[in-house]
Amino acid sequence: MPAKPEKYITISNKFKVYFYPIVFTVVIVLLFIASIIFLPNGLGSIMVGLYILIFVLGVVIPAYCIYYAKRVLTKEKHGFTFTFYNSTIITLSYVLPFLSDITDRYLYCLILFGWCELWTLIPWLKCKKHTNNSNKEI
Repeated sequence: MPAKPEKYITISNKFKVYFYPIVFTVVIVLLFIASIIFLPNGLGSIMVGLYILIFVLGVVIPAYCIYYAKRVLTKEKHGFTFTFYNSTIITLSYVLPFLSDITDRYLYCLILFGWCELWTLIPWLKCKKHTNNSNKEI
């Protein structure tokens, strides 16, 4: 029986490792810009903006980092270094707009970097440990 040709183009894992953090960061930055443009002026919009920021930092970034670690980095040989790459790209989205006035923002950059690293490194370590244990059993 002849093999069926694939209908879908598969993207190589090496491309995903480099591409996903950049695309995620660009999408988040564009959504922030859109929310700033379309929210009306006033105290209510400041509160809505704060809720959006809390949602992104508390839900969206951890969810993306877990997805990136489990789906992309477990297949990568040097996954540990790409956890730093992911956190650096996300942190750069915060650093670059404030590059001229970075003196007060070092602590915030370190907190954001650590937050992203935490949510990328822990799932990667768990998945890596799980795949190593399943390989030893075979």
